[in-house]
Amino acid sequence: MERRLAVHAGALALILATLAGSAGAAPKRRAAKLQFQKGLAAYQKGNYDDASAAFERSFKLEVDQDTLFAWAQSERKLEHCTHATELYTKLLTMKLPAANRAVVAQQINECTPPAEPVATPAPAPTVEPEPSAPAPLPQLHDDSPLAQPRDTGEVDHRAWYRDPVGDGLAVVGIGGLAAGTTFLLMARSDDQRAHASNMYTTFQSLESTAHSRGETGVIALGTGVAFVAAAAVWYALNDR
Repeated sequence: MERRLAVHAGALALILATLAGSAGAAPKRRAAKLQFQKGLAAYQKGNYDDASAAFERSFKLEVDQDTLFAWAQSERKLEHCTHATELYTKLLTMKLPAANRAVVAQQINECTPPAEPVATPAPAPTVEPEPSAPAPLPQLHDDSPLAQPRDTGEVDHRAWYRDPVGDGLAVVGIGGLAAGTTFLLMARSDDQRAHASNMYTTFQSLESTAHSRGETGVIALGTGVAFVAAAAVWYALNDR
């Protein structure tokens, strides 16, 4: 069965637990698998030099996609981006699904140092014109009907805080905005944790979780914006 790259890798401890219970993970040959397990143990301890060396020996004994990816990840942890990029590029020459190619391409992009920003000249300060003096208000005689406001005794019952329709739309909209923001933050957190791993097998569940939370966040956020906008329109149309 062809092993697939997980679009988002999981934590290393979970990888080791999965490999221990999966007969199809890692290389097949005994000598290559022994070096592969040594590499995983060193990687778990943060000893990326020994991990990279063990993965390299394992790959030379048996060509394996998991081993090559783990080797590249170890080099990436050592900040050897040039070598890591070479290994990722070699992995792209193998037969991989489109989603897995996207994972490798993302690792290459993260290993590429960002371009230095180009300094732009500061805009020239603008001089604000001095405000002109307001026109004088007309003087009204005491006997003018406009001189004193008329109290009709009517009470406006359409204040925004007494409008159940507008208030309901606003509450639902604010709740949608809060829920959408929460789901998007959770999806981002899953994505950041995923890139700490050196493997890419058996972790489609984490990809699905991050993707599902992201979609839910976008939908909730869009719904919240729509309801808040509807509440604003309602208040404006019913404001006396």
